[in-house]
Amino acid sequence: MTRPHATRRERQAAETRGEIVAAGRRLFAQQGYAKTSVVQIAHEAGVSVQTIYDSVGSKAAIVRMLNDLIDGEGEVPALTQEFTPTAGPRQLVTTAVRISRNIVERCDDILTAVVT
Repeated sequence: MTRPHATRRERQAAETRGEIVAAGRRLFAQQGYAKTSVVQIAHEAGVSVQTIYDSVGSKAAIVRMLNDLIDGEGEVPALTQEFTPTAGPRQLVTTAVRISRNIVERCDDILTAVVT
């Protein structure tokens, strides 16, 4: 995420991190986590290995960022607002199912990569 008034350098750094995470996502989905190297991710993202370590961190850090993507793409923060003290059991279950469905439909590649 970039700040609203981020500098050009900050925007470029955020874009680079996004490209690295997207490359990791593609490769993890295709090959699995264990069979994907940081070198492969760097090649796929069009950056150096050192850029990955400097801007994102390790392969495990990429997975943590993918976990954040799951929340965003699955609209988890917005949907969890429906878990209120006044929500009845039906509403709670319905919301939980919507969250699960969003995650599975939108992030199946990430789930598969993480499980493998």
